[in-house]
Amino acid sequence: MVAAHRIPGWDDKPVPHKANKYPQPRDPDAPRNFSLSLWIGSRGSGKTMKAAMLLKKLEQTGVTFEGRTVDQRIILLSPTADANPVFTVLKNLAPEDVHPEFTEGKLKEIVEDIEHEKEESLLYQRRLKLWKRVIRMKDPDSMLTPEEVNELKAMNWDAPKKPKFPNGPAVNHLVCDDLVGSSIFKQGRNPFVTLCLKNRHLGINVMIMTQSLRCVNKAIRLNASLLVVFRYGNVKTVEDDIYEEVSGRLTPEQFMELYEHATQDPHSALVIDFSQPRDRVFKQNFDHVLRLDGKNTADYPHIPRYLSEQAVCYNYRHPDDDPDSSKNPKPLTGSRKRAAKRSSQNAADPVPHKFARKAPEDYIVNAVAVYDSREDAPPATVISSLISSLVESNEDDAGVPEPLTDPAVGELKLSEL
Repeated sequence: MVAAHRIPGWDDKPVPHKANKYPQPRDPDAPRNFSLSLWIGSRGSGKTMKAAMLLKKLEQTGVTFEGRTVDQRIILLSPTADANPVFTVLKNLAPEDVHPEFTEGKLKEIVEDIEHEKEESLLYQRRLKLWKRVIRMKDPDSMLTPEEVNELKAMNWDAPKKPKFPNGPAVNHLVCDDLVGSSIFKQGRNPFVTLCLKNRHLGINVMIMTQSLRCVNKAIRLNASLLVVFRYGNVKTVEDDIYEEVSGRLTPEQFMELYEHATQDPHSALVIDFSQPRDRVFKQNFDHVLRLDGKNTADYPHIPRYLSEQAVCYNYRHPDDDPDSSKNPKPLTGSRKRAAKRSSQNAADPVPHKFARKAPEDYIVNAVAVYDSREDAPPATVISSLISSLVESNEDDAGVPEPLTDPAVGELKLSEL
């Protein structure tokens, strides 16, 4: 048995810092930027098609940064690009970005072009902001700095010319398909490995299709944030090669249970997305969340991902209140809110669920979902089912009443109690 004793004067609080912000898909269930993904499966398993489906989905839903839509660019490295028409449906893949051969020189050209386009976009954004200021000024000469005047002279005192990506640096998707036998995974000094490890700095999502995980450089495997595993004829290959990447989260038996379920249909895959919350890491394809306990929020199609990140709390109603008011519970305010806070803090026997609190005896507890005000709020009956499963799975007999059959969707956050 291990005993832990706190050391005076020490704590484990993170150092305050400003986190880097990146453009992100508008769809919260899409892999977060910037990812390094491995698509693993035998020939004909559906790797290329599934990757194209994800890219098409990102085209349709879009990527945003600070409230504005960001352009996307797809770059394809594939010797079989001409023979595989699946990529032709992608509007963000320009003909000049299709490369049938991989060489270190070609990779260097691609990286330099990405960096050049990034600089052009940032320059345009800066000059456009300056130009919009100038046209509103009554006396520009007296209100501009020497640096701004020089900038305007470089623009010929005219609106800046639009670059290839005027909405800011593009989100780049580098697709490496069918490159077995090339030098892309060579040992030793390898510029492709360097690119994979610096993909966030460059603004690149790297997508690698391979028939064997072992042929991929170990540094890439260790840094992969997304694994898409297709059906293999030899199950031992999956156990020996792929389980190692998730061994810290699952037992071998659990992993194989997920794998067998996810890949039972033709061209279906087990998606392991480490950028998602823990309860949504494992998926069948990209449209079904997998759970080993049998509970799956994907069964509630109207509940977006962010509901699983919100707390489930309780709205307190005193027995002297109008009984009918329980049919339409509302967020607490004022003294009632403070009373709820004290009751929550002083609860002697809290419910095991991390978001639940047992109310004192003189209160009736009604479960309501903490949910931001959104147009796509799920039906109350769906929320009721979700809360029921949470309470039942975490509470045997702690005196918590059943949730209402038609609870209201409140805007009260747990932090406000």
